[in-house]
Amino acid sequence: MKKLAITAAVLAAAVAAPASAVTVVATQGSNSGASANFSQTFAGMTNTVFDFNSGETAKEVQKLQNAGFTVQSGGTGNNSVQTMSVRDQYAMPAPSDGSAFAVVQARSNVSIYRQSGGYEVISLYLGSVDSYNSISLLNNAGGVIASYTGQQLLNFATPAGTANGQTAYRVTFTRNVGDAAFAGLNIASSDNSAEFDNLVFAVPEPSTWALMLAGFGMVGMAMRSRRRRTTAVFA
Repeated sequence: MKKLAITAAVLAAAVAAPASAVTVVATQGSNSGASANFSQTFAGMTNTVFDFNSGETAKEVQKLQNAGFTVQSGGTGNNSVQTMSVRDQYAMPAPSDGSAFAVVQARSNVSIYRQSGGYEVISLYLGSVDSYNSISLLNNAGGVIASYTGQQLLNFATPAGTANGQTAYRVTFTRNVGDAAFAGLNIASSDNSAEFDNLVFAVPEPSTWALMLAGFGMVGMAMRSRRRRTTAVFA
């Protein structure tokens, strides 16, 4: 009974405890144009990629909606998809492949999320990572799981010592074990604008899930086998 009480207490504490931190990696863009950082997808994962290459706002919003995403804009700015830089308004992420990109203008934000299901990884190529921009990870109701300012994102930059607000980065958020799956994200800018491109949502492929489940099963079998093993001593 005592063991049961202790187990129940541990489970209750685990349920009550806050989710562990999201794993965040910010990797500096390469000068080689359409580099691995710019167009990255994730091995062993089913990757849903939005590249905004049509250059048409309505068409790209429709693509997101057709894929099951809710798209909501807020604030006073004009969030859009653009094909070129406009001085003092927004700039094409550099380096990039020169294609169209999404813009969240000053004092505005955009939420992109699913109302069912979720993802292990969300990644995007972010233009200059300014202190006045922020990214929040969302749940299925559009609620915030975790938020990061531009400066915090620069603190995650690799390789070490490369962080600055004038360089584009691919920012990747990975769900930690035990945390709720990500349903989407919100990108906000309180001044000037935030530009992003090649937005990726990823979940493990079915074969990857099968391997993980098989691994857990083997671990369980090994533990049961150890418990059953006895040692005979002959005097």
